[in-house]
Amino acid sequence: FSEKKLSAERKDSTFILKSNDESVSNTITLNRDYQMRSMQMYDSQHARDLLIDYFQYDKTVDSLFSMERLINITQPKAMEIKFSFTKIKLNEVVRFPFNRKGD
Repeated sequence: FSEKKLSAERKDSTFILKSNDESVSNTITLNRDYQMRSMQMYDSQHARDLLIDYFQYDKTVDSLFSMERLINITQPKAMEIKFSFTKIKLNEVVRFPFNRKGD
């Protein structure tokens, strides 16, 4: 998002945040509870489009988390990716059976 070219509007029960520059436009749509409903990025220079829809928010520990997500990518072929989370844990240390460089 470009802070210099940010606009906001309220439409019915949603809030829409937009940012545009020479070739990239970004749009975030929030519901009345300020939960993200969708995020779209469009790169007109390369004809790329990314749309992420967020569904079914569940309370996890201290925050809400979207348990269903749908990602649509167009570049120039279309691709759809669906995420469905059944269980999540936030901010837990993750251990792997191998070392990374620098560990």
